[in-house]
Amino acid sequence: MSDDTFTAPIADRAPTPDEARAAERSVDEVDVDRVGEHYRAEAERGARMRGEGEIEGVEPD
Repeated sequence: MSDDTFTAPIADRAPTPDEARAAERSVDEVDVDRVGEHYRAEAERGARMRGEGEIEGVEPD
């Protein structure tokens, strides 16, 4: 692992008008709890991945 310092993520550009409208429309349609649950499940699955795509030398928590 390198000694690079991690910084907070930032957007590379402002959203386009179409992207902003789409985000506003979807606010009431997204089940944030369900998305979070899926994200955690997939992160756990990825942490246990072995074989192709595995990052050598990195052990799961």
